[in-house]
Amino acid sequence: MKPYRKYDLMILLLCVFAGTAVNALPAPFASTGVEVFGIAGAIVVAFMFRPLLAIPASLIVCAPIWLIDVSLVSKGCLALLPVVVSLVGISRPAINALKNTAIWWALPASVALLTEYFFVIRGDATLALTGQVITWLSGVFGFISGQFIYLFIQRKRDNRQTEKVGVHFLFSYLFAGSFFI
Repeated sequence: MKPYRKYDLMILLLCVFAGTAVNALPAPFASTGVEVFGIAGAIVVAFMFRPLLAIPASLIVCAPIWLIDVSLVSKGCLALLPVVVSLVGISRPAINALKNTAIWWALPASVALLTEYFFVIRGDATLALTGQVITWLSGVFGFISGQFIYLFIQRKRDNRQTEKVGVHFLFSYLFAGSFFI
């Protein structure tokens, strides 16, 4: 395993601080779902560092999520996203992370959120289902934006890195991710 450079540790601190600060901001609109945008910082950390360092840093970024007054399932799904990315992304190219995260986070999270919707949440069905979808999309948006930031950082790093990412791929990935969202 390669030792971390000072540049890497500065990125770690920046992502943890910025992600935690953004997650602590109030939601931009009122809904029954969880809208957090600092997950992207935790995703960058999950891609850049080994799980031993990435998981605690990601959990720090996700700490403000636990202060939101919503269900535990919604909070847990979003807080587990960077942990899953860190665990399934270790020793795999970041380009394949979308497929791995879809299998190991997006599908189980959607099942958990829909199960919670059908068996736990009472009240207006449209509002509750919309909240669950907003929570899931918040995680997906955080993943795509975090992976894009990571790929951009990876592109800017020196030539000793093994995973090269072309500009054409970055723009096509950004377009496809934005279109998906």
